[in-house]
Amino acid sequence: MKPLKLTVVEKISLNQQMQRLVLAHPELDDARIPEDFGGLHIKLLFKQPHQSELMLPEPIEGKLHWPPRELKPLARTYSISDYNAAKNSISVDFVKHDPAGIASEFASQCRIGDQVGLGGPGPMRMANYAASHYLFVGDLSAVAAIAAAIKHLPEKADVTVLIELPEQSDANNIKQLYFAEMNHRLEFIEQRFSPEQTLLPCIEQLGIAGSHDLWSITLAGEHHTVVSLKKYFLNNGITKDRLYAVPYWRKDFDEESYHELRHEAMDAE
Repeated sequence: MKPLKLTVVEKISLNQQMQRLVLAHPELDDARIPEDFGGLHIKLLFKQPHQSELMLPEPIEGKLHWPPRELKPLARTYSISDYNAAKNSISVDFVKHDPAGIASEFASQCRIGDQVGLGGPGPMRMANYAASHYLFVGDLSAVAAIAAAIKHLPEKADVTVLIELPEQSDANNIKQLYFAEMNHRLEFIEQRFSPEQTLLPCIEQLGIAGSHDLWSITLAGEHHTVVSLKKYFLNNGITKDRLYAVPYWRKDFDEESYHELRHEAMDAE
């Protein structure tokens, strides 16, 4: 699947914390974006600060050949929040950071017509669709992906969503943006970076113990929270095929520093 140069066709400030970009390309069609796109991972490819033009890898004899290191695009992992087949476009939501990293800076500073590269989407799903009960735990960085994934769940699925929000966030605004049409259990929790105290009491009330084969568990967001909860579920009998755990960022790390460390948690037991 060759990388594409997507064009920014719309830019929407959702609130003080979230920015949405609508990105288009003629090849963003049903052959590229599957029907159950919700939450699929994509790689967004950004030009380096010193570059005037984005350079993507070229497919040669079935293999991608990347530009030299000084010209190689900077890759960041995001999720598709929406797909418009009629307009050959996808929507991607960004959390506004201060200081901004390469991705959040592009989202805030770009203009209509600017370009960003796309790799993927990859095959990794946010949930096990064979389950009957679903738990999604995330924060601002994961709300778009979680909301998109929920739309593709079985109609009669039992769903619980726990979302951590920074202090003074507008929970009603987040609910209207992402979960207005959802009829499942939704709870907002102040983000304190202590999942043992804030999230586990809510999780333990769900009665997951003893019914592991009915559940799909999705954990996405801050590094420590995802890693801690992943260990909890693995230690309590949830198998890997029913557990999606992906950290998107890490407290006290900027975007550039954490990018180099992120895959540690992906491979951790």
